Amino acid sequence: MKYNELLRSYIKKSGLTLDKISELIPEYNQTASKQYLSKLQNGRTPPASEELNRVLAKITGGDANELIKAAYIVKAPANVKDSIYAGDVLKKLNAQILSDGIGHGGNNPILLEELIKLAEKKDFETAFKKTKMYSDLFLVIGFIVGYLDRCANNHTGNDTQFDSIYNYLVKIDEEHGLGLEITLTPDKPKCALQIISILKEKVFPTINTFEFGGTVFNFADYLNTDGSPKFDILISEKSDDSDTNRKTEVNNQVEALDDDLKKKMHFFESLELDLGLDLTDPDVQKKLKRAAKIIFSEED
Repeated sequence: MKYNELLRSYIKKSGLTLDKISELIPEYNQTASKQYLSKLQNGRTPPASEELNRVLAKITGGDANELIKAAYIVKAPANVKDSIYAGDVLKKLNAQILSDGIGHGGNNPILLEELIKLAEKKDFETAFKKTKMYSDLFLVIGFIVGYLDRCANNHTGNDTQFDSIYNYLVKIDEEHGLGLEITLTPDKPKCALQIISILKEKVFPTINTFEFGGTVFNFADYLNTDGSPKFDILISEKSDDSDTNRKTEVNNQVEALDDDLKKKMHFFESLELDLGLDLTDPDVQKKLKRAAKIIFSEED
C-alpha cells in the first residue's frame, strides 16, 4: 500500500477528523495543519518526516514502522524501490498461494516453486495470473469430483450446474491459452472424467494430489496409471456409512463452492451484457483493473 493510502486508512480507522489530529499533534512537539494533512493523505505532497509519521501513527493507532517504511519507498532511489517492491510482492504472492490452497500443507511444491521463480524474476503479472489459474482449476476439479460422487451413488447429477462449470472452464482455457480442446458430450459423467484426464495431462502432469477447500483430491482415484479415465467408478456400488458420510461432506463443500462460483459468474455475465464487453479480452481486464483501483482509492 502506498504511503498516502496507508496514512488515509489509519486516519479513517481512527475516526478522528483532520482538525482534531492537527490539534493533537503539538502535544508530541510537532506541528501540521489540516491542509497539510489533507495533502499528505491524498498524495499531493511528499511524505512527512519520520518524526511526524511516528506522531501520526501514535495518534491514529497505526503502525509507525509501516508508515515510515512506506514514506521511505516514495523517497528512495529507483533501484532501491524496485528491490523493496519485489520483496513486498513476493510476500503477497506467497500469502495468496497459501490462501488459495496451492501451497497448503506442502502438497504442491512443484507449483509453488514455479510461481516463486516467476516472482523472483519480477514477472509478477504472470505469477499472479498463474496463481489465479491454478486456484480456478482446483475449484473446477473439486466441483467435478462432487458431481461424480453423486452420480456414482445413484444421485441424479445436476446437468445444469455441470454445464455452468464446463462453460467456466472454457473461459479459463481461453484466458490462459491452455489448449485443452474439451468437447461437451451428452454423457456428462464420462465427460467429467475426460476433463480430469485432460487437465492432469496438460496442466498438472507432475501433480498427483492437491488440497482445496479443506479436501484432498487424488488424481489416482479417477484416472488409471496411463492417465485414462476410470469409467468403472461410474457404476454404483453399496457404500458403508462412513463412505456415505464422507461423500455427503464432499458434496456439501462442493455445493457451497458452486454457489459462490455461480454468484461470481452471474455478476461477470451481467457486466458483459450491461457494458458490451468481452471480459476474456486481456486489454479489457487491464482497463477494468485500472478503473477499479481509481474508484476504490478515491477519498470517501
